[in-house]
Order: sequence, then structure tokens, then C-alpha cells
Amino acid sequence: MLDFFDVYRCGTYLFMPVIWFFMGIRKKKGKEDINRFGERAGVSRVRRPSGKLIWFHGASVGETLSMYPLINKILEKDETANILVTSGTRTSAKILGDTLPERVFHQYIPIDYYPYVRRFIAHFKPDVAIWFESEFWPNLMKEAHDNGVKMILVNGRISDRSFSRWKIFKGAAEKILSLFDLIIAQSRESRERLSILSGKNVEYYGNIKFAALGKMDIDKEKVAAFSESVKGRRVFLAASTHAGEEEKIVKVHSLLKKEFPDILTIIVPRHPNRSDKIVGVLNSSGFAYKVRSRGDVVTGDTDIYLADTMGEMAMFYSLCKVVFVGGSMVKFGGQNMIEPMYAEDAVLVGKHTFNFRDIVADALKANALIEVEDENELAAKVAELFKDPVRFAEYQKNASLYAKSFSNVCDDIYNRIEKLINENA
Repeated sequence: MLDFFDVYRCGTYLFMPVIWFFMGIRKKKGKEDINRFGERAGVSRVRRPSGKLIWFHGASVGETLSMYPLINKILEKDETANILVTSGTRTSAKILGDTLPERVFHQYIPIDYYPYVRRFIAHFKPDVAIWFESEFWPNLMKEAHDNGVKMILVNGRISDRSFSRWKIFKGAAEKILSLFDLIIAQSRESRERLSILSGKNVEYYGNIKFAALGKMDIDKEKVAAFSESVKGRRVFLAASTHAGEEEKIVKVHSLLKKEFPDILTIIVPRHPNRSDKIVGVLNSSGFAYKVRSRGDVVTGDTDIYLADTMGEMAMFYSLCKVVFVGGSMVKFGGQNMIEPMYAEDAVLVGKHTFNFRDIVADALKANALIEVEDENELAAKVAELFKDPVRFAEYQKNASLYAKSFSNVCDDIYNRIEKLINENA
């Protein structure tokens, strides 16, 4: 009788023409790296390094960046270890290519087609595979498992939508998750869901994604220049905003300006490529605004500053001490609110934070986070912070202490997986 993996493998053979058609579209759109496209078929120009090889996989930028604390810990503890990192996007490959330390190299993940994954595993022969979060490729995982590769899931995550879908195919989920020798979840909620789907004991130590956020790189010259331009003014930051939130932030600014005429609101959208649409919102607002990507500089009469650039969030978190984190006043599920906590900011979020339920619940209990219903309450809470420096300082202190509670997560996870890493080498 055919089991799940046999059926899946047959399905990938049958659908390979469709998969190649889809990949052709991606190539035309520039989403695939033409010079390294052979890697998608399991063909590598990189020789396997001698000795121990630990393989990390993450789908895209977020997952791959969250690997760094654990990668660095392994390199620090084991001078013989080499690390292969795989991902599926050009953006992640570029970022990794610019920042990977010695003894670490990147390859694109092969398409989950049996001849390709067999070629990949036969070439690299990894000793241990550490998969991050929730991207599962059954052919690749099964081939690794069948070749004696120890399989570890770190920061495992099952969203509301994924959990609903996997419950329908619980047998398939159990088969896939059975390939892991160890499963470590990123939240208590995901631990419960992964336990239900796998029938295994799932462990939880905290979200490793937040372990290195306290070590943010900041351009001190930029900070000094911007600080000078906003000197003496109250500043409110709306970070990682999504479509539908900028209009709400404009209203918040309007309400705050009635009490604080000198208020400057800074908007840092989650996706800077939405800049033109946000400019349209600002044009109709009637407020004086400046746009960072145009080279505009904040002046005394600037009401709203659109910081539509990449890689500068840490700078704005260090400058702005009252921060609203977006994706939470629209039904997106929230964005990372730990980073501004590390920067000792007073942090506010909306009600739609279902991607961070555990964190929000714990932070609210610790009085380290403020949750608001809508833009009217957001404006009111920001005004309260500006008027009450004692309460303001209390939220900053509590936020910082809560963020620092994640600092040991990487050590805890490393201590748990160390034996598995070493026993198979």
C-alpha cells in the first residue's frame, strides 16, 4: 500500500511540467537567480567541505536572519563545524551572501522533485539538518532522513490558517513531522499545535528570532544628524505600517497636534514600495510632510515624515521613544514588537496581533506593552505618555526588561541540540 510519501513523490512527477512552467515565470520576473539556477535542480558548484556539515534551512529573509544566533553559537563552540544554509529567495541569498561568517556558505534549496533532492543530499551528505519555522518539503526531508541525517525543527510555527488546513490532513502532517528527531516551537501556542499534529513531545524555550535584536547596528552619524533636526520636539513613530493604517496614523497625528503643536509623526512602512500610495494619503491630509527617499530633511514646519527606506528601523527605534507597531490595526496579525522594546521604547499595538498572541499576553501582564482598540485610543494613550513622564519611564523600563528575557533563548536551544549535533558527526 502506498503511504503519504509515495503518493507525494508520484504527484511531483506528474506535476513537474506545471512546476517548471511556474519556475519559468519566476525567472522572467527576476525572482530566480539565473547564474545559480542549477542549484534549484540540486546541481552545485560548491564542493562539500571536509568534516562535520550542519545544514540550516529557512524559507526567506526572516527565517534565515533568525538563524544567526544559533549559527554563531555553533561556530563558537565547535571549530570543526561547517554550515550550509539554504533558502528559496534571491533577497535572502543576497543578504546572506553579504553577511555570512567564515565556514558558512549558502545554496538555493532544490525544487522538491525526487531526482533533484537525491542529487542534493548525495552531494552534500549533511550530518544534521536544522529547519526553521514552517516550510516543509516532504521529498527533501524524507531523503535526508533516509540517509541518516538527524532532523531538528527549531522555532517551529503553525499559524491559525496552517493549523486549520493541517487538521484536515492530520495523517500527512504526522508523517512529515515524524521525520524530526526533535521539535522546538517558537511559542506555547505553536507547541500545543505541533504536539497535536505530530503526536510527539514538543519543546519550547522562547522565540529565537528575538535573541539577537538587542545587538542592533546603528549609524551614529545618521542618528546625530536626525536628532538635531527634531531637537526639542515630541516625536511619535508608527513603525511597520500596512495598507489601511497610514490613514489612521494621519488621524492620530491630527488629534495629537491639537494638544502638542510641535508633534512630529514619523511613518516607516513595512513595505517601502508602497511609498507612492502613502504619499497620496499624505497629499490629501493637508499636513506638511517630507519623504526620506527623496532626500528630504525634517524642518520645523514638518508635520509628518515618511521614512520609506530599507534597513533604518533600528535608527528610528533608538531616536523615537513612543512607538506604535503596525500590522495590528488591520487584520494582518502584527509585526515584531520586541525590537523597539530592546531599544527601551514605550510600545503600543492594535488588537490584531494574532501572530504574537503569547508575546502580547505576557508583555501586557508585565506592563511592558499598551494595547489599543483604534486610532482614537492610540492618540489618547500617546498623549498620556507625553504628559506623564513617570508612567512613560515605567513602560520603557518594563519593555526593556521583557525584551531581555529572550536573551538566553539561543543558549537554551543550543544546549538542547548540542548532543544531537555531535553524536551524528
